[in-house]
Amino acid sequence: MSELRHTLLFVDDEADVLDILSRMFQRRYRVLTALSGQAALEVLRRESVDVLVTDQRMPEMTGIELAATARAEGFDVTTLLLTGFTDPDDLIAAINKGQVYRYITKPWDVNDLLITVKNAVEYTQLRRDKERLIRQLHQRVEALFVLYEVSRASANDPASYDNIIDRVLIAVARVLPYDCGAALIAPDESRSATLRLRCHGTVGEQALLGVKESMLGAYRKSSGLLLPEDRVITRVAGTTTQDAAAPAVYPSQLTVNLVAGGRPVGMLSLFSQRADAFTEDDGVLLDVLANQTADAIQSLRSAEEEARHRMERMVESMADGVVLTDEKNDIVVMNPAARRLLRVGDDPTEHTSRMMEERLGFQPFHLVRGWEYSGTQVLREEVKLFDRHVQTTTTPVSDARGTLRGVCVVLRDITDQKRLEERKDEFVSMVSHELRTPLTSISGALDLVLNFMAGDINERQRRYLSLARDSTEKLNTIVDDLLDLSKFAKGRLRMNFEVAYLDELVQRVVEKYGPAFGEKRVQVTPGLPRHPLRVIADPNRLNQVLNNLLNNAVKFTPEGGEVRVELHATSSLPGYVVLSCWNSGDPIAEDSLERIFDRFEQARTKANRTVRGTGLGLAICRNIVEAHGGRIWCEPCTDGVR
Repeated sequence: MSELRHTLLFVDDEADVLDILSRMFQRRYRVLTALSGQAALEVLRRESVDVLVTDQRMPEMTGIELAATARAEGFDVTTLLLTGFTDPDDLIAAINKGQVYRYITKPWDVNDLLITVKNAVEYTQLRRDKERLIRQLHQRVEALFVLYEVSRASANDPASYDNIIDRVLIAVARVLPYDCGAALIAPDESRSATLRLRCHGTVGEQALLGVKESMLGAYRKSSGLLLPEDRVITRVAGTTTQDAAAPAVYPSQLTVNLVAGGRPVGMLSLFSQRADAFTEDDGVLLDVLANQTADAIQSLRSAEEEARHRMERMVESMADGVVLTDEKNDIVVMNPAARRLLRVGDDPTEHTSRMMEERLGFQPFHLVRGWEYSGTQVLREEVKLFDRHVQTTTTPVSDARGTLRGVCVVLRDITDQKRLEERKDEFVSMVSHELRTPLTSISGALDLVLNFMAGDINERQRRYLSLARDSTEKLNTIVDDLLDLSKFAKGRLRMNFEVAYLDELVQRVVEKYGPAFGEKRVQVTPGLPRHPLRVIADPNRLNQVLNNLLNNAVKFTPEGGEVRVELHATSSLPGYVVLSCWNSGDPIAEDSLERIFDRFEQARTKANRTVRGTGLGLAICRNIVEAHGGRIWCEPCTDGVR
């Protein structure tokens, strides 16, 4: 695909900048422009855009918010951000999350901008090519299983016209229902002809005689040859009856010639008790199915091997490992990347389902069995394969009727990604430790001055120093949160379990935040049990969870809103207690319900995008709750946030 066919969308609130950018790129690309984020979204809704280049600082909607909104609406467009900052933390976070491809600082270098846009276009094209190859892979796998089903059924049968036509009749019944199917095979004049009759349901013997006469008459008319009855061997499959009340004539008949090697070898007919059961298009379909299936079965072994080799070549160059199994759980394809990750040789005898279970810890085919009824489509897991971290994506392969025909397992090596995350965690931990000592010194010094230990200070000085001490305390809290997360990640955070009264903990925290709620005129409704609720837990850590939840409620509940905190035990979950915290703030988008529990993540809406926060509170809550053997989640609510 040439570059002229790629489309760029530039977004900036200054028309002069858009004009400059348009002139720079219009010779190579199709260029679109927008003066705001909303205008850009309108363009995306009606145009196919390859690369979105947007200014980060715009009124009403930042570049990151535009990228996130476009992604939420289903526009998977590669995004470049123009920013005046040389080290923007929010842009780096967006790049790490995959929302943004790259950022360019202003004023930009022309060559740097040209190269970055070119790389983004190439990245978009490569990503689309990969998605197209994956789609083609699944389509070819589905087609392979259709042929594979017929070929495997005939693989162990002797190569004969009888076996070929039997398989044709069975296959045709799946797409063109009939009451009686008939195939007359007359390969040459020196051999006896075979008439195969297959009944669906109960067919009367008188009707079978009529079918035989009809087939012989049609063959004589088509070929000009007369077949004596003593040269016709008739075989019947299915249920027949001598009941005189059974239909003796079929109102509908569909007949096609069978051709092998360019010469007629017989007839194939379908009979139905329904009038006008077959159409002209059905005749074309039957002709294609009958003759193509006959040719495919005649060259069964070569066709099967050729199809397998085509599929293997298609996935051979993929960086991700691909393993395909059939409906019998036999591995039919394993590309080099998969063999490398699973550490198996090229010998097909080593490619067994048992080996897959030993390496991955699960049996892919058994894992997806029944998914065609549940609607589940994809399962992703992280496993350790020797010294590598691998993400497995397991997808069922079904035919057009939803019947499970096999499993596709994609293996992606994420070792480098995991190492990068570990390095980021180590960096955060190191920075947090290094901040602790100077912050302690600053806090101590401020306390000494505020307590008049270093001399008298006036009211104005005291006010400024108090603001500094409050900011230092907030910074200390952030450092504590970062250290806690670091300890959780390494499994080093100690829990001091004891008998605690959870209702009292909830009551104290609600009372603690009473003034903050009162300042915003927020009504707080605690729903506590009548009797004390004892649990084995770390009260300090549970107190931390409750503080984080109510702190979020304070920040995200509007003026005059409502907060409900409910605590109860239920017989349906013996040994567990349930705590829910609901507020009347803006609902969280469904795709963010799980994301908000990740570090540095927050659910932003137009109403709360100015609310500040580190995005660490809910991540800490999840770690603490899971350390107690529990679960924490967020549920969609139309009237608030739970």
